[in-house]
Amino acid sequence: MIDVAPEGVFVKCPKCNESLRVNKKYIGQNIQCKLCSHRYELDLSDPKFESFSIFARCPHCEKELRASEKYLGSKVACKYCHGKIKLLRLSD
Repeated sequence: MIDVAPEGVFVKCPKCNESLRVNKKYIGQNIQCKLCSHRYELDLSDPKFESFSIFARCPHCEKELRASEKYLGSKVACKYCHGKIKLLRLSD
């Protein structure tokens, strides 16, 4: 079992509702939607981000995985190679 830290999140822009791929280093900062140019703070505790997903790289096969936030802190298997991983929480 290998611990894997999320590389970032997928969130919906509060204005245009399009899905955006955002590196975790921008969480808690003001960001701008690349599609509609709307500026907002990426605060994942804000109710407008009630659901989001994370992305991380599988250490076994190096493919990028996308998982719902509900799997953070859980043991899961890679959908490509079935390698066992534990998705760490964003704060870990």
